[in-house]
Amino acid sequence: MGIPLDEMVVWNPFCRSGGNTPEQLCRAKMVSWQGHCSVHTRSTTSQIEAARALYPDINIIVQPECPMETVEAAGRVGSTEFIREQGHLASPGSKWGIGTEVSLVNRLAINNPDKTVFWVDSMTCTCSTMYRIHPAHLLWMLYGLLEGKVNNEITPCRTILKGTPKSPWKECCRPGSSRPLLPTCGPATALAVQLRLSIHRAFSASKEGLS
Repeated sequence: MGIPLDEMVVWNPFCRSGGNTPEQLCRAKMVSWQGHCSVHTRSTTSQIEAARALYPDINIIVQPECPMETVEAAGRVGSTEFIREQGHLASPGSKWGIGTEVSLVNRLAINNPDKTVFWVDSMTCTCSTMYRIHPAHLLWMLYGLLEGKVNNEITPCRTILKGTPKSPWKECCRPGSSRPLLPTCGPATALAVQLRLSIHRAFSASKEGLS
């Protein structure tokens, strides 16, 4: 994005002002939330060095969630879509060491048998959060919305809600709301049709996944 490090700050939610001085916050063009991914942080520079020792002509590509020293050591860095494009468009016989969630790497390897594609981390560590994203769970959420129920609703505390505008979607989906979930005229009718189509597609996908 072209933003230098001295114009970025990390916001620690457990510290006053995120652990930053007023001058740092005024100067910052980007404020990042202090967090991490347990899978991406496993990608290390030593893994990259080992991959390059095994294959001197290897291409290393990682996601920006990896530690900064890993990102700097890799030859390429980008989003999930970027990694997919690089893998699919690569020349036959090329070699790729990837630092991201292992399921994506495995799919790339299966869909590109003419290339060498592997995860740079020798110890498989799957993302339990991503494994919760399943067509059956999406179907459950969509059917709940059609019935006027919001499953697993997250409600911020009063101090966060104070002064924030109300969400029309929250009002429409709130259980017991006098407002209809989806109006029956105009563009919303098309939205309702799309929602029902999405439900049927998700249901079909879930059945295929379970079969």
